[in-house]
Amino acid sequence: MKPLKLIGYLPSVILGLLLNILDGLSYGMIIFPIGEKVFSHLGSAGLSMFYVSCIVSQLVYSLGGSAFGAGIGSEMIEVTPFFHGMALSIMHEIGEDQPDKIISTTITTYAISSMITGLIFLMLGKFKLGQLVGFFPRHILIGCIGGVGYFLVITGIEISSRLGAFEYNWGYLSTLLQGENLIKTITPILLTAGLVVLQHYNHNSLILPSYFIAVFVLTHILIILIPSWDLPSSRKHGYMFSSGSNGESSTNEAWYEFYKLYNFKIVEWWIIVKQVPSMLALTFFGILHVPINVPALAVSTKQDNVDVDRELIAHGVSNLLSGAIGSIQNYLVYTNSLLFIRAGADSRIAGIMLAIATFLILIIGPVVIGFIPVCVVGSLIFLLGYELLKEAVWDTWSKVSTVEYLTIVVIVLTMGVYDFVIGILVGIIIASFHFLYENTKIPIIYSQYTGEVARSTVIRHPLQKQFLSKIGKQIYVLKLQSFLFFGTIGKIEKTVRDLFEEENLHKNPIRYLILDFKNVLNVDFSAAEGLNRIKNFIIEQNAYMIISIGDKDNILTSLKNVGLFDHENEAMISKLQVFQDLNASLEWCENEFLTKFKQYQKYKKVEASMSIPTSSSEDNQHLQVNKYAALPINTPRNTNFIKEAQQYIKKESSIIHKPLRSTSTSTNVELQEPLPLLLFSLQGLSNKDESYWKKLVPFFEKRIINADEELHIAPTESFFVLMESGVLTVTYYINSSANIYETLLPRTIIGRFNDDVVRKDRYKSVLKAKANTTIWVLNDTKLNNLKQNKIELYNELLLIVVKLNDERFENITGYTLIST
Repeated sequence: MKPLKLIGYLPSVILGLLLNILDGLSYGMIIFPIGEKVFSHLGSAGLSMFYVSCIVSQLVYSLGGSAFGAGIGSEMIEVTPFFHGMALSIMHEIGEDQPDKIISTTITTYAISSMITGLIFLMLGKFKLGQLVGFFPRHILIGCIGGVGYFLVITGIEISSRLGAFEYNWGYLSTLLQGENLIKTITPILLTAGLVVLQHYNHNSLILPSYFIAVFVLTHILIILIPSWDLPSSRKHGYMFSSGSNGESSTNEAWYEFYKLYNFKIVEWWIIVKQVPSMLALTFFGILHVPINVPALAVSTKQDNVDVDRELIAHGVSNLLSGAIGSIQNYLVYTNSLLFIRAGADSRIAGIMLAIATFLILIIGPVVIGFIPVCVVGSLIFLLGYELLKEAVWDTWSKVSTVEYLTIVVIVLTMGVYDFVIGILVGIIIASFHFLYENTKIPIIYSQYTGEVARSTVIRHPLQKQFLSKIGKQIYVLKLQSFLFFGTIGKIEKTVRDLFEEENLHKNPIRYLILDFKNVLNVDFSAAEGLNRIKNFIIEQNAYMIISIGDKDNILTSLKNVGLFDHENEAMISKLQVFQDLNASLEWCENEFLTKFKQYQKYKKVEASMSIPTSSSEDNQHLQVNKYAALPINTPRNTNFIKEAQQYIKKESSIIHKPLRSTSTSTNVELQEPLPLLLFSLQGLSNKDESYWKKLVPFFEKRIINADEELHIAPTESFFVLMESGVLTVTYYINSSANIYETLLPRTIIGRFNDDVVRKDRYKSVLKAKANTTIWVLNDTKLNNLKQNKIELYNELLLIVVKLNDERFENITGYTLIST
């Protein structure tokens, strides 16, 4: 690369270096809880560990690990509270009288936690699970960020006042408000307030470093100008930091001195094991930040080739290496990276240059510590705390729901006052209960239909359609949705019990209750038990429970596991039915009604024959009557059924016994098949008499289709089919896949008349026999013959097919609407 290009990167490298220095003063110096006596001299060690982590992450990203070659890696401020929590826990476990053991165990814990973080990042990236973290509730993360902000404000008070660990009591507060302690605390707070006001009116990215450089310079000018004030006395009174263990500035302390803190011989390994929950908790923040920061930086820098899983692997490598060489966690910092890139760092070379510059600062870092005013670091910490608290508590006001906002506040207070890990758990528990509550408000029953509206796609005779429409109120469909669990199953139970209340039963005398599971995601154990109770209740009501399960094998397994299909006796077996879809469920119910009607019809015939003397014995007649008399009429269901069945019998009899209206002398041709069948099937579709339709008889061709045999009709062919016996399924193939199917029963008609216009949206029809079937067919050739020679007859057939297709379209559309 040309030297001029390298020189051109210097301004951006200087900016990146300033950002690293400021972060080091903010985060690095408080890696250890320096407010505690045991850790009070470890500010320089923490700063060195911070810079080592920055350099490692910078090199990993810039040498090809990340798509952001100039991305800046740094410590994550959110992990600092966990560092302090682990350090204080270790200190209390071991006892303050063994400082070397405490420090060795603590720093080893930090390094191990970095390696654990790296391994988790690697696994997430390796198995491409980067998108999983997107399912974590955003408001819990915001609450955790607010908790970190609260912690930083408290840490700022501890660092600035030099009073040690913050205590929530009047004694600590009164000491804090006394003379010199108040001055040391209020000074960084005022500096922070001044910077916030300044940034409100000026958004230049150089304001922050320039402001603190000015404070740094001004402090040293005051030390020079005031005779009674010098560096040693400033350090003694807590206005300047001391990097030495004896309270004085150790100007000859090397950056690698922190490695001397590692002494594996005295490390308490079992205590480290106890810190694993805290290690996992601090890893949690990194896992959540990466999938947020990476896409955001990609959008801001207009990079389209960014893979979150690749970035997770890069973070895994950098954290694993950082922990392996004794340092701490790191991650890609969105704000610093964006400022660095926009300042001109447009290549990986700039990132490598920043790593080199950071290493130079690392070398001289311990020397600088003794010259840094405490108010500068305190102000930086207060600024971070303010910004994080503002983001969590102020910026979310009126943007989130009341429950979510209260969750954020609870997390902030729990983390700040009690414990960070507990704060995360409390947030997750609150979010879980909130999710549970919100799910219970989702209408688990999103649609209800009676059989008057919900009809199968079976093509039946118009009289049967009328009968089923009238009797349809005895079929009731409950369409379920979402997740059936202990919080929602109660609504279904209550709805079912209400349906069978006496008042409702007179309005809708339900015999068949269909539960449609098509849109149900899953069923938990409690809900499955609830469905078992519903089944028992329905059987007690002498009704049927039909389950439309769809393709939910997991739900079917759950229902089997609770014994839903275990029956005490054979009589209960038929009371519970399971079908693949709603159409099959409706078809079964309709067929049951028609079967019951045939039984009733036989009963009426036997009853009528009782008044006519026959050669049969009276005992046999009595038995026959009793066989079909098991139809009580004192229930709403049977009263409704008998009423409609009697109407159906009257209509059917009027058609069958209708006198011929032929205008000519009857001939054998008039009685030829399929004329009687055709006349019966055309009821309600045409007002033409038998003399008109006898002209069509010679054109029919009788076909017998064996079970499972198929009849294929091309998209361009016309056809007219009259069903005599058996059952046919009709499947329509659009784009080579089966989309719609219907069922044809005896005494029904189906047809299609194609024109001469070439269309691409024609569909292939396949007729398949479910049993041995007899049909009468007018094929494409016969229909063309009719069109040429008997146009009036052809047009009448065309009108009939149009009417039938209109009814079928309405039927299929209705079913489609209720089944979605």
